[in-house]
Amino acid sequence: MGIGQVRWTGLGGDGRWNNAANWVNNLLPATTSDVILDNSQQTGNYSVTLPNGSTTVRSVTISPAGSNTIELILPVTNTSNPTLTLSSNSNSLILNKGAVFRNSSGATTGDPLSPAGTIWIGNGGRYLHNTTRSHTLVVSKLSTATGTETGIFEFDVKGGGPIISFAGRTFGTLVLSAKANGTTKAYNASGSTATLIRGDLVINDGVSFNLDLKAVITIKGNYQQLGGRFNLGSNANHTLVKIAGHLEQTKGDITTNTTGDLPTLELNGTAPQQVTTASKGIVGTVTCKVNNPSGIVLQTPLSLPYRLQLTAGRISTSHTNLLTLQATASIQADTLATGNFIEGPLRKEGLLNTPQFLFPVGQGKTQRWLTLMQATGNYTVEFHRSTPYAKSNKYLAPIHHLSSIEHWSVTADLTSAPQAAIKLSFNDPNSGGVTDLSALRIARLLAGNWIDAGLAGFAGSAGSNGFVVSDPITGLGGSTQYFTLASTSGSFNPLLQTHRLAATYESHSITGAVQPTVTSSHTQLRLHSSMKLPCQVQVINYMGQVCQQLSWPLNKGVNSIPLDVSGLPAGIYTIRLAGMKERMDPIRLIRQ
Repeated sequence: MGIGQVRWTGLGGDGRWNNAANWVNNLLPATTSDVILDNSQQTGNYSVTLPNGSTTVRSVTISPAGSNTIELILPVTNTSNPTLTLSSNSNSLILNKGAVFRNSSGATTGDPLSPAGTIWIGNGGRYLHNTTRSHTLVVSKLSTATGTETGIFEFDVKGGGPIISFAGRTFGTLVLSAKANGTTKAYNASGSTATLIRGDLVINDGVSFNLDLKAVITIKGNYQQLGGRFNLGSNANHTLVKIAGHLEQTKGDITTNTTGDLPTLELNGTAPQQVTTASKGIVGTVTCKVNNPSGIVLQTPLSLPYRLQLTAGRISTSHTNLLTLQATASIQADTLATGNFIEGPLRKEGLLNTPQFLFPVGQGKTQRWLTLMQATGNYTVEFHRSTPYAKSNKYLAPIHHLSSIEHWSVTADLTSAPQAAIKLSFNDPNSGGVTDLSALRIARLLAGNWIDAGLAGFAGSAGSNGFVVSDPITGLGGSTQYFTLASTSGSFNPLLQTHRLAATYESHSITGAVQPTVTSSHTQLRLHSSMKLPCQVQVINYMGQVCQQLSWPLNKGVNSIPLDVSGLPAGIYTIRLAGMKERMDPIRLIRQ
């Protein structure tokens, strides 16, 4: 035991601070003592209760061993102000893993806990504010050192107040609870300076957290809502809440209850973020902003009432975990930002002869948007990076050929008499080669045949990006409709028409194909050879230059040849077998 340290033994058996038998050498802590509550003398879990009246020591450190819990209680029977004074100018109160300080002071004025230095709530430690008394001094003293990110500062207050000292503060993990007050509890916060939560924000069941905050709230960890309500705007302050971790909501809602308030909930992590929402989820005029290049993954259905803003990254959805934009909701997205899109189905409700509505859908690394024009009805749109020939290989004039790599599905509710014109995007090289816009068409699958959906207009640049527009289409409801890009000319718009390579070498035959045909890194060339022979595989760019050459001895039968194109620029490439006589067009692939 170091000089000035007083360590708890618990030998008094009553858990009381002012019983000398509970301390080493039967010596009560003095005003200059550094108090240690740990498991060196008393094992297991235990609690210590401060006496009524005022107590002064230099510091308090609580350090349970293993998974034990040690709690220091400032009881409601203590009405003194201050109750516990800590004079150390460094770390006055240290709560390590498993430590709990419960402030249940019954004082009517002042700050029951008065630390001169910082309050260290280490990861796994917990400070419980269980009193209506002020906490402003305490939160101003919270340590922001590494190792305190998941240290918990919890409000669980019975009765009225307090207004949380929130604006301009930095917390580790902040928890709001209603247990002490019964079933419900309202907490309010106001101000105009930024708040940083370095760990999680947890709103427990029954809590209503109401903001009147004209500032940014940054949550570096997860947002966890187990019930209640997170009201982002009790006044028209347009609060911005940034969440870098997962959004986990099992009950309750995130809302604003003030007319004219337009708060934003921004998901801005650097790793993929999971989003789980309750049945109410997000309500009111709350903008949901995605600003995470690593993307967002829906774990439950998400229905948005106001606005979705895609700034960076993709939202991964499914038909089980569907993203729905309600009739009152809009979407803001840049069609040229190829990495920002919905990967999976996107549903939009309540279109009523709407001039244009953008569905920024895509797959993999690329946005491949679709727009409905003059649309009426409820629609679910999805992009598919797969060949439409799998749906049907039959097409009618004037269609000469279809895209071989991509198509879109559009599903409309039958009850709303759906009708719309379709605008499809192209984005080379990802569209597989658009060389003549006048020959570009939208093909619609109808009664087993791909038919021309008409040409109402087009815009853009061949070899770059743009769009083509169909004629108005009725009868969209009742079943899923499929659309793809097509060409009326065999000489233009290859749309990555892939052919099965067929070649001969001294009367020996070689056939093959590449899979996948769209890749950002690796693909496989599968060749079938009638005998064992040498082979040179060449990857050639659009200028006819050989970018890669690979020698590979072919065995009789099937050969799988790995190709790494990650070092090549994005574009369309062909694969040839050097020195062999080819009987069909060479294989093409896209490097995204």
